Amino acid sequence: NWADAEATCVLQYGGHLASFHSSSEYSAVMSGLEALAGVRPDGWIGLNDIAQEGTFVWSDGGVVDWTNWNAGEPNNAANGGEDCAFNFGDTNTVYDFECTGSSFGGVYLGALCKRAAPTITPTASPTASPTAAPTSAPSASPTVAPLTAGPFELVDNTTSTTWEYYFHRASLGMNWADAEA
Repeated sequence: NWADAEATCVLQYGGHLASFHSSSEYSAVMSGLEALAGVRPDGWIGLNDIAQEGTFVWSDGGVVDWTNWNAGEPNNAANGGEDCAFNFGDTNTVYDFECTGSSFGGVYLGALCKRAAPTITPTASPTASPTAAPTSAPSASPTVAPLTAGPFELVDNTTSTTWEYYFHRASLGMNWADAEA
């Protein structure tokens, strides 16, 4: 559900459910995650109107200055109970949905997480030390491990902040309590 997805982003990645502030950011992230995952991501994002019906906010506190609602959304179809948003990969658009839901149309929703990329600042200048001469020639064709997990990074040109995006999908059919056990 949405709360579990937000908790995953906070506790496992040090961020929040993703917020998007332009069509170019959204398109770049969806394309990047699709390239990594091999599919368009179906997942919760940080957009919600939990606190006040009809007033959407991002879970990371960012300004809601751009949205990518599917036609007819938000429709609050569940008798006023659709307060959370998710990205639907088939259309690459956003729907409002019941926050307690875990799947949409038979597709289990993952978590689209976003955090500021950590900056690494050296604390001291490195000191050169003598090294032994190599005992063998370097391999002609080094092996490189394929990228199987990790962040998709995107630089926000307006703030020069580098953001990391993650797509996290728990095991199908498990809820938070089951996964914790």
